Amino acid sequence: MLQDRQFDQKLLFDFFASNADQFSSDLYGQIARSGNGTLEQYTEKLSKKATVAYEMDGQKLKGLVIGYTHDLPENGYSYISYVIVSPEYRGQGVMRRLLEEYEAFCKTQGIPVIWLQTGKTNTTAQIAYEKCGFVSKGADSERTIRYEKTVSANSL
Repeated sequence: MLQDRQFDQKLLFDFFASNADQFSSDLYGQIARSGNGTLEQYTEKLSKKATVAYEMDGQKLKGLVIGYTHDLPENGYSYISYVIVSPEYRGQGVMRRLLEEYEAFCKTQGIPVIWLQTGKTNTTAQIAYEKCGFVSKGADSERTIRYEKTVSANSL
């Protein structure tokens, strides 16, 4: 499923809080350092401004892709800020389905490229993104690698 700037903030907050140990750096510290306040304030911002592709198991989130598809920079590229799958649902194709759904939405919005970053040492994520058609563009910073995927009629 996909929600564009209307995602349930409490569900997002609960998912982030219960998966905080899955982030490559201290989630709470990262949010505070970025000027986004508390986890509650940040998830409220995401729920109102981001596009969220998600998959549920009953009332529980399996995983989500959170990105931006509105008010984009001049090049019109969409940035994915989070790709998170709960550990118990990994290896079941959840990430691939969510990225495909997000990409399909980007296509309807005329977005030409989707990009994201992952840690230089996160080889598991690097392999997974490449399997989903993302191409490494090299180091984006001292700690991260940038990946891009062109959104086209042939990419789905």
